[in-house]
Amino acid sequence: MLKEEVKTINTARFTYFVQDKHSEFNASDILKSSTLQRSNKDGNQGITEGVFWSKLRLKNDSNKSRTLILYNPLAGINYLDVYLYQKEVLKKRILLGDMREQKSRDFLNRYSAFELLLAPHEEITIVSKIDNFSVIYIAWIIEDTKVFIERESKFLILFSLVTGSFIFFIIVSFMYYLVHKEITYLIISFYIFISFSYQFAIQGIFYALDIGLNLELNTFISWSASQFGAISLLLFTYYFFEMKKNYKKLSYLLYFLLSVNIVLLLANLYALLIEEEYFMLLTPLYNLFYMLSIIFTIVLGFYIKVIGHRYYLLGQSFMFFALIIHSLALLGIIEFYVVYRYLITLSVFVDIILLFIAQSLKTQEHLKALSTAKVMLIEQSRFASMGQAIGHISHQWKHPLTLIGTSVSLLETILRHDKKNTLMHLENELPSMTHSIKHMKKTMMEFSNYYSANLKKVAFSPRETLDNSIALLSAKSTLKNAQITLDIDEDFKIINYEHICSNIMIILIDNSLDEFEYQNDNQILISMKLYKKQYIIRYKDNAGGIKIKPIEKVFEYFVSSKGETTGHGIGLAMVKMLVEDRLNGSISVKNREGGVVFEICFEK
Repeated sequence: MLKEEVKTINTARFTYFVQDKHSEFNASDILKSSTLQRSNKDGNQGITEGVFWSKLRLKNDSNKSRTLILYNPLAGINYLDVYLYQKEVLKKRILLGDMREQKSRDFLNRYSAFELLLAPHEEITIVSKIDNFSVIYIAWIIEDTKVFIERESKFLILFSLVTGSFIFFIIVSFMYYLVHKEITYLIISFYIFISFSYQFAIQGIFYALDIGLNLELNTFISWSASQFGAISLLLFTYYFFEMKKNYKKLSYLLYFLLSVNIVLLLANLYALLIEEEYFMLLTPLYNLFYMLSIIFTIVLGFYIKVIGHRYYLLGQSFMFFALIIHSLALLGIIEFYVVYRYLITLSVFVDIILLFIAQSLKTQEHLKALSTAKVMLIEQSRFASMGQAIGHISHQWKHPLTLIGTSVSLLETILRHDKKNTLMHLENELPSMTHSIKHMKKTMMEFSNYYSANLKKVAFSPRETLDNSIALLSAKSTLKNAQITLDIDEDFKIINYEHICSNIMIILIDNSLDEFEYQNDNQILISMKLYKKQYIIRYKDNAGGIKIKPIEKVFEYFVSSKGETTGHGIGLAMVKMLVEDRLNGSISVKNREGGVVFEICFEK
């Protein structure tokens, strides 16, 4: 009996049903049957197998015509046939369900729904045939059309906000992946996308939008989301806790759960496309291994103490709680409410936020450690280059020291055996000794200028700085018969870290000298220009180029083209770090014309 003041009603208490496992009945049989069972108070039959028939009698007990919307609250039902009888005469047959084309529906909605017009005191009998994979809800929700439209409008607005939040987190997670190169952020993006797709499928949004999505694919998304979710969470766990490196034995259990979920995913696809009867067999396995996967992640979050593990544990625990409530409702152990589906949505959303926070905290800690390591590497590079420079100075001092030693020995011999000519020989040898000492002093001044450790930005001449750097390597460049040409104006000045710029050039020049063979045309050309408020340094040699592929890999630590005995793979990695972190610029490399070209750009 529908009274005028009633706007919404759940027909579970007034619905009678029968299970038709062997497809023995038709609508007429159900209409005439007096042996149907009365539904429980929520209409949920849980996870069960076979076709269900239901019967409901409605009467408009008001003096006004009523326009009503009847819908099954379980979005995503495969097939739902509705037969409308008036005085045992079939008036209309309505075919609903998400496995039917949208164009066949008179009233397209995310639910299996139809519109019903009842005249005053009119009575009608509704016979329904429900054919779904496992979860069966036999009752109808009846709402006044206006109430239904208002409620659905509010839902769509809220769901749009949730969708926007999902998309926002997908973009943010993917951007974090691009910046930090942490695969966990990419896994979070995938997890969000799967959860987002699942909610669109299970809430009937994909079907209602009618975007040309294959109906079987829509069903596959709904039924396989738990396995995709489990796979995503297990992969996140694997990389978040670095299990291969730190917990090898536990990782074997994770591999097992991961493999089983992948197999179930493939089995789900097989059941959907080939043998639908396998769904009833697979459904408990889906739920079992999804729950086991969640329990495994909770145990790990409790057992393994790393940065961010509390947020990880909280997210998984909340997800587990939501799944328990939802599963108990589906099994009929507790009363089923449609809101439980939204509880899953909420738990996924909370889990995503907490996983993102957990990984962000871990990344932040990693960046702190990396920053400390970079400072240490800079100092290490500084001392290493100092040792290298001392080696170059020793080469430059050999010749003048030999000359001074020769002059001193000569004067000592003359003093002993030819004292009268001592003054004459002293006058001859002093200029040579003075020149040698001046050369040694000049070398020391160059060394002192280079390692003055000015850590502040200062105005300096790049050409003068490079001349000092080249002078430090003059012995090695002479040995390699290399000519270094500077295409930089003498009055050109910049404001930046002079020591950093010099250190970068020292590393590049020294690498070229190592690669040069002794020949007549060893050339290094260094140019520096100002172009559109950006300094561009171009370094070019003809040492044969870099053989490593891809060539950009030469900037990675411990990657060297010199071989294990002579190269350590730190120099160019240090150059890249100095350019990006200290000069706030960029560096690129390419082979060209029998050599290599480095291009360094940084803001004025």
